[in-house]
Amino acid sequence: MPDVSAQEIRDVFNKLLKWLREGSDTAKNPVDWPWDVEIVESSKEIEIAKAFHPKAMLTLEVVADYGNGLIRLVLDPLYPTKFLDNDERLRLYYYLLKLNVEAGLVKSALLGDDDGVVFVADLDPRNLGKDEFNDTIEQLYLTTASFIKEVGWEDEVSELFMESVASIIADKVRKGASKAEIVEYLTKKVGMSREDAERLASELLSGKEAGKVRMTM
Repeated sequence: MPDVSAQEIRDVFNKLLKWLREGSDTAKNPVDWPWDVEIVESSKEIEIAKAFHPKAMLTLEVVADYGNGLIRLVLDPLYPTKFLDNDERLRLYYYLLKLNVEAGLVKSALLGDDDGVVFVADLDPRNLGKDEFNDTIEQLYLTTASFIKEVGWEDEVSELFMESVASIIADKVRKGASKAEIVEYLTKKVGMSREDAERLASELLSGKEAGKVRMTM
């Protein structure tokens, strides 16, 4: 059993989410960016939050694992391996095993029915500071980026990115955001042209579902 209480882990979890929610888009360190954070699961055993910032491309999952007494960070590039042929799978798993050694704190794993590749970093909640949290986020994204480049998954990650942005904007629309606020988010955070931002904002405000909106950079 872990020698850290659930309440201590919960307090650290909430502190990490607070760090992610606050900040500036011009900040140097990822932990100091203002991420969009949402708690997606909460129970006595585990709490899971998803955090997204356009500079990071992929959604960061922050997990409070009460049973194991740790904080876990997860990146999922949604890369399935189940249907690769044997030679491809062998080469990929060999690469991931080597990456597990080279990446240090960050480890790769397989998850789900399709044996999708995920990257995880487990942190001791005791004395977990902002610098360590930031360094782990950076290492996690750098390792995942290296994998994405290695397997040629850039186009699929771009689609995931656009889906995440569309989902966040749709949520802002549901909460009553104005067109000007949406355009500002898309131009300043996402880096879209004002023309594309104006078009997308108009489409969303007209009631189109986020999944049907075509987004271009």
